[in-house]
Amino acid sequence: MQGNIVSRHFVLDILEFSEANFCELTEEEKQGGRTVTGELFVPEGAIYLDWYHENSTRVFRSMRFLVSPHAHCDLIIGARSIIKDKLLGVPNFNVGGVTVYTPPAADRSKYYCTPYIRT
Repeated sequence: MQGNIVSRHFVLDILEFSEANFCELTEEEKQGGRTVTGELFVPEGAIYLDWYHENSTRVFRSMRFLVSPHAHCDLIIGARSIIKDKLLGVPNFNVGGVTVYTPPAADRSKYYCTPYIRT
């Protein structure tokens, strides 16, 4: 099972939707799936959200998210959506070796971006 994921807390408490906005899961989704750590993940429902990034004119409409009972993160965009909607380009790896740049702690906040979600 793969897909976009949003936490129940984020949907109900931050975006202020109600459970009435949740949609039925497919049979496959009802069975759940395994996380990368091997834990069982069973979504509580699905919800369609529109969202955009503050630095872009692109608006993503009716993107389907599985509602997670866990609040480990607010929102995850799945690999299929990233590819389909061309959210990220193909990484350009250095052939001669890899150099990782870690900005100083004071500068890290400018690299953080938050998607804006609306209904």
